[in-house]
Amino acid sequence: MSRPASGKTILLRLGGAAVLAIVLIVVGVLVVNANTTTPPPQITFYANGKSVQAGPVKYCSIKVTDCVSGTKAHLDVPTGSPVQISLPKEISRAPWTMTLEYLGPGMRSEYELRTFAPNDRTAVTVGGAGEHRQLLTVEINLPSSVVNPQGEPFSRAYWALDTTPAGLLRR
Repeated sequence: MSRPASGKTILLRLGGAAVLAIVLIVVGVLVVNANTTTPPPQITFYANGKSVQAGPVKYCSIKVTDCVSGTKAHLDVPTGSPVQISLPKEISRAPWTMTLEYLGPGMRSEYELRTFAPNDRTAVTVGGAGEHRQLLTVEINLPSSVVNPQGEPFSRAYWALDTTPAGLLRR
């Protein structure tokens, strides 16, 4: 004949079940969170009364191993109109560059490169009054820890805005 469980045995069994339940919950949370990733940062571009949130065209880990791809954003920007760019801290707290492509005299592309130190700027305005070239593209780049033979870092991420107005054909 079996003897009834003592109070101590019942508490041990309940305690063991509680510990097992907690372990299962923690493991479940870890598994769910292991499969979630933080989305890449977005840049806000504003021009001519309209704005667009742009995800990266390419976004890789600092060692340029894991990458995701996206598409270029678009805003129609008439000649002489400014473009305001707002960067999140994930971009502005690192060194970053901005390349501007303009359509200059003779329908020739002209490029301008601007370099920014970490925490230098979170917003930039390009173009505007007095600018007689048509802004075609704005590209924001983040460097990686991987360098080419000349010691220059490869870009690990870039965001691009096409500002070609409707009716102006790109070559």
